[in-house]
Amino acid sequence: DWLDRADYGNHNMSGGIDQFWLDGGLRISPAQQINFLQRLRDNKLPFSQRSMDIVKKVMVMADSSDAVLRGKTGWGGQDGQVIGWFVGYVERGGQVYYFANCVQIASSELEKVERAIQFDQSRKGIALAILKDLQIFD
Repeated sequence: DWLDRADYGNHNMSGGIDQFWLDGGLRISPAQQINFLQRLRDNKLPFSQRSMDIVKKVMVMADSSDAVLRGKTGWGGQDGQVIGWFVGYVERGGQVYYFANCVQIASSELEKVERAIQFDQSRKGIALAILKDLQIFD
């Protein structure tokens, strides 16, 4: 019901209440992630103001004199693939820059610990490198 009200992804909770977002039926695109972040930032989600404020507060990853970076990572499996997410937004100079990075790899590729660590770090690393290159966040 909350997925429907929040219009989150495909609204599919199959797989159980404790697994639907990890390896169940829930699917979401990068564009849908950004749409959700925009509605969160603009307080246009069907949650209490207090809840949205708490989420935005815990999403703060860096806060400098000229920019605030908010982000959230995610990791799940679907159809033999591991999917890693890093989504968020930067507020800087009165502007807001949204991003959604989705990286995927075959589950079998993560059997080596070093490869799993690289994959884990790539979710944030790629997005942060792009934000730096675009001079949005350093």
